[in-house]
Amino acid sequence: APADRTLYALRDVTATVESLSLIVASILSKKLASGTTGIVFDIKTGNGAFLKTIDQSRALGRALVDTSRAAGRQASGRITDMSRPLGRAVGNALEAEESVRVLRNEGPERVRDICYVLGADMLLFADSSLTRAAARARLEEAMTSGKAARKFEELIEFQGGDPRVVEDPGLLPQPKSRTLAVAPRAGYVTEIATERMGFLSIDIGCGRRRREDEIDPAAGFLVEKTVGDRVEAGEPLAFLCLGERAAPRPNMERELAALFTIGDQRPTPSELILEEL
Repeated sequence: APADRTLYALRDVTATVESLSLIVASILSKKLASGTTGIVFDIKTGNGAFLKTIDQSRALGRALVDTSRAAGRQASGRITDMSRPLGRAVGNALEAEESVRVLRNEGPERVRDICYVLGADMLLFADSSLTRAAARARLEEAMTSGKAARKFEELIEFQGGDPRVVEDPGLLPQPKSRTLAVAPRAGYVTEIATERMGFLSIDIGCGRRRREDEIDPAAGFLVEKTVGDRVEAGEPLAFLCLGERAAPRPNMERELAALFTIGDQRPTPSELILEEL
């Protein structure tokens, strides 16, 4: 949306990027303009989220839900944990491939779990006669039967893409190299610096710092260990995946490994879904 980009640029130079009212207006203006009758919000919190504390996320979530309902829409929200990567993939093509696997009821359990919960929320808006269990069962059937993947193929084709990537994710841009980031010591992963991981991904081409920067769709990370996992010295924590446009700094795999804090005591990982609004 051209107007939205202009308004965001104004917020950036007037120190109002974090204004709650303007965040709500920015998010909801597009949703309401689309003509939707029901909206399910996934509000992130944690060290990898825009809003770091649950109080901030709760305030935004309630404002989004309340404003949506005031506009005559059905609305609900979930505050979800972003203190570690949701799945295993970080990066454009890598995440697209992971998404295809989830649509086949494969892929990381945490990603599938949140899809089932938020998907059930949406189905309940569409058909109020459903129970939550029935809504989830319908989603599971769509994924295990292949219906969800076929629908994604239709969406890709409708938008001018190549639907064959659903059957053969190898058609997506592939990294030219994969380098291991290994644990410097044995112990348990107690924390992942998720926001810093996002910034490091920009450095290898996953995002832009300036408008003229080019995206490298093949670049990214594959996370092998997450919070609570046991790891031995020298064991892989993640893969550093570089694409054709990469100009890596020396020892970037060490920078990636440094994002994982390793301690002696096994932590209790946060719940994925922290609150329902």
